[in-house]
Formats: sequence, structure tokens, C-alpha cells
Amino acid sequence: VASNKTVEVINASGSTDVVTVAQEFASKNVLGNNGSTLQVTSGLSIRDTDGADMSGNYTIKTETAKGTITPKAITLSGITANSKTYDGNTTAVVSTASALFDGKVSGDDLSVASTGTFSDKNAAKGKTVNLVNSLRGADLGNYTVTDQKTTQADIHKKALTVSGLTANNKVYDGTNTATPVLSINPAGLVGTETVTATGTASYNSQNVNTANLVTVNTTS
Repeated sequence: VASNKTVEVINASGSTDVVTVAQEFASKNVLGNNGSTLQVTSGLSIRDTDGADMSGNYTIKTETAKGTITPKAITLSGITANSKTYDGNTTAVVSTASALFDGKVSGDDLSVASTGTFSDKNAAKGKTVNLVNSLRGADLGNYTVTDQKTTQADIHKKALTVSGLTANNKVYDGTNTATPVLSINPAGLVGTETVTATGTASYNSQNVNTANLVTVNTTS
């Protein structure tokens, strides 16, 4: 792991030979303040002004030093939630398949597991899904991660099938107005939820002999 720190070379021989040397951290990982060891790499060379290798003329002593690798700041994004049909609860199905750690060093081991809940149970488009993320990976300690807190998905309205609508018989009054009996029993209700209805109804004719069909218009 390369270091950008300057290497100090002490040449006590009094010669004009040129010493070239680099250093690196012994570990790539964040190990706290001055917890990382800096060491001279094998790329050390000593050459004279003509470029000839002079390292055989010296006994070389290298020393280590301490340095600090600070955590890298990255951002988590790309977690999604599936839309669903209304089911009376806020549970969301979350996917991390497209999760992205923006700024992660290539090859590092980072992953995320996530759960989600809709902001409420009611049907609507573009609802907020609150995320609870668990960050994982062998290299997690080398980063500070800005978490993804939310995403969006839809709760679609649930279709109901209504049956049992009737209308009262009546004595001829010159109109086609009917009185509906709105005692309904819709199939598909969630849990113990109930539905009530109001509305109007009309016969297909105002006449006694031809009035045989009632149309009911419910409003809720």
C-alpha cells in the first residue's frame, strides 16, 4: 500500500551517489492513529552520477516508522423496494441487487442486507419505504458509509367483487326511481375491514309491464 510520505535518506559516506527509495504501509487497513507501520520497499537503489549500480559498496540499514490510514468516506445507494397490492400492512420486499458503494476501492469486500417498511399501509403511488440496512464485509472497517435511508414504491389498490345489491319493489308512481338495498358483501376484503355503500338506483322503465331491470349507482 503506497504512502505519500517523504523518505529521509541519511548518506554518511560523503559520496555523491544517489539513493532512490520508496516506502509503503505494511497493511492496507485502517488501524487507528499512528497504528500503521511504514516500511521501505524492495525498490531501494544506489547509483552514481553515471547511473551505475553502487549498492554493493554499502551496508544498508532501513528502519520502520508509524503512520495513519484514515477511513475513506463512501455513499450507499441503489437499494430498491417492490411495489405491491394493498394487503393491510406496511411490509415491503427490498432488493439489494443493484446496491452501490460509491467510492469503494476496487476489489474490497463490502455488502449490505436490508429490510424495509412502507410509511403507512394505504394505497398510493411513490410511497416512501424506510430502510434498515446491515453493512457487512471484510473491509468495512476501512470506510465511513453514508447510509441509504429510504427508497420508493407503490401500493396498488386491491380489487373487490361486490354482490348482493337489490332494490325494493314499488307501486307505480310515473317515475323510474328505485330504492336500492345497499347491504353488500364484497369478496376480497383484507382481515376484518368492512365496506359500506351509498347511492341511487333506477328502473329501466317507468311502466309496470316493462320495468324489470334496476341499475344501482354506488358512491362509496
